[in-house]
Amino acid sequence: MSGDLHAAWSALSRSRTEEAVAVAVEAAQPILAKAVARKFGLGVRISGAEVWFFPSRHGPTATDDAEDLLGDCCATVVDVLTRAEPELAISKPVPYLLKLVDNRWADWIRRRYPHRHRLKQRVRALMDGTAGDLGFSVWEDRSGQTLCGFDEWSHQESCRSARRGRWQSEPRHCLSEVPSEDDGSSHSLAYLVSRVLNWVGGPLPLDEMVAGIAAIWGQDRPAEELGAPEASAAGSAVAADAVSDLAAAEQIAVIAGELEQLPQRQRAAILLAIELDELLAFIAVVGADAICQLLNATTDELAALCPALPMPDLQIAARLGLTRQQVINLRKAGRRRLVRRLSPADL
Repeated sequence: MSGDLHAAWSALSRSRTEEAVAVAVEAAQPILAKAVARKFGLGVRISGAEVWFFPSRHGPTATDDAEDLLGDCCATVVDVLTRAEPELAISKPVPYLLKLVDNRWADWIRRRYPHRHRLKQRVRALMDGTAGDLGFSVWEDRSGQTLCGFDEWSHQESCRSARRGRWQSEPRHCLSEVPSEDDGSSHSLAYLVSRVLNWVGGPLPLDEMVAGIAAIWGQDRPAEELGAPEASAAGSAVAADAVSDLAAAEQIAVIAGELEQLPQRQRAAILLAIELDELLAFIAVVGADAICQLLNATTDELAALCPALPMPDLQIAARLGLTRQQVINLRKAGRRRLVRRLSPADL
C-alpha cells in the first residue's frame, strides 16, 4: 500500500490532472482512515475506496464523527493537491498525512470539547518546559505520535502495560486520593500527571494523558452538553484563542522579542514545533516578515512550512542539518531561557 501511495503522489509532480489527484487521494485514504480510527479508539475496515469504522471492544462508538473527520481530511488533501504548491506533501506523503489528521483532530477537539482543548495546552506546556522545568518531557515516537513522560524516559516507546489499558478505559477508577477538580494551578496538574505516570509505569501518548485527566476533572463533556454558564465560559475561552485582544497581542509581541534574542537554531527548533494556529497568531501580531527573519526563511518558504506544522523533530533536524536529539536539546534550552526571561503573565 505504501508503494501505491508513493507512486500515485510522485506522479503528481509530472501531471496534476483531476484523475491523477483522485488516484492520489484514494491511495492516501487507508492511511488517513487508520489514523482517524486511532484518534477515536475505533476499528476500521478498508476495501478499495470503501471505509467502515466500527467500535472496538473497549472503545467509543463515535463512528459518525470519525466519518466526518475522514471526509474533512480527504477534502483538505484534494484542496492541497489541486490549489496549492504541494511539493512538501508529495515528497513525504505519509508524514504529511499523519500531521494533517493531527491538525484536523485538534480542530475537532477544540470545537467539540473546549475545556479539554485548553487542558491539553496546559499539559503540553507542563511537559515541554514552557511552564518551567519540572522534570517532564514531550517527544515523538518512530511513527510521529507525541508521547509524554519523565525526563529520564525521553525517547522511549509508549508503555504497553495492562495499566495503560485501564487508564484508557476507566481513568476515574485508576488512582486514589487525587484532586477531583481542577483548581487551575500548575502544581495540581503536575501532581496529577506525576501520579499517572508513576502508576502506568511508562510513557503515554499525550492525547491519552489529556483524555484521562479530562475525565477525572469532568472536562470531557461536549460543548452541546454544557450548561449556559459553562458554555458561555467555554465560548469565551475559544474566542480568546482565536481573536487576539490587546493584552494577548502585547504578550505575543514580548515573546517574539525574546525569541529574537535566541540563537537562530534555537528559534527554529521552537517555532517549527508549535501549532499552526500559534504561528498564525505570531504572524498576525508581528507580521510575516518578522517571522521569516526569526526562521531565516523567505516568505515562499514560510508559506510552504505552514501546512506541515507542528513539524516532526526528524524533519526539523533535516532542515537544520542536525540530529533529532540536537533539535530536542536546542528547543529545551531555548524554552528554559524564555522561562527565565519572561514574566509568568507572558507565558
